[in-house]
Amino acid sequence: MASVRAGSGDIRKRLLLASDLILFTGMPVVVLTGILIAKELFVLRIGLPWKLIFLLHKYASYGCLTAICLHVLMHARYLPA
Repeated sequence: MASVRAGSGDIRKRLLLASDLILFTGMPVVVLTGILIAKELFVLRIGLPWKLIFLLHKYASYGCLTAICLHVLMHARYLPA
């Protein structure tokens, strides 16, 4: 029985680490691509197609949102009832 708890703790730590790494890499991508696709705030001329930047922004945003939800659920026991 003790080995089951130790194993679940390892999975929990790995999931938290994975969500941290996704957020650490994903949030700068979301911010930078958001700046690049903002046509009214910034006028930047880059060599990449606009649709590619938009798709990268979209999927990075979805990945970060999923990682944030996972992270909050993993820490749910610390939230007030």
